[in-house]
Amino acid sequence: MDGVACLVLSGRYIGYLPRYFAKQWVDQDLLKPLWSRSTSRHVEVLLVRRKADEVKPAVNLLVEAMINAHGDADGILPGSASINPTSL
Repeated sequence: MDGVACLVLSGRYIGYLPRYFAKQWVDQDLLKPLWSRSTSRHVEVLLVRRKADEVKPAVNLLVEAMINAHGDADGILPGSASINPTSL
């Protein structure tokens, strides 16, 4: 996103930036939305970890934060599903 922001802020390009990311420049009148209606983009967020990392507190904290921020859309809770990489 930083690269897109630099290009857009140069005044020579247009691009998509999430509202939360562009807010600081919109508030300073450095950027203006081109489309006033609500626009959004669906972004799938995936988190992959090793089974051995399930016991690490930092990894579990990250997993919890990701679920809190993005939800648990697939109903897959941490540690409830795994894929054997040798079967891929």
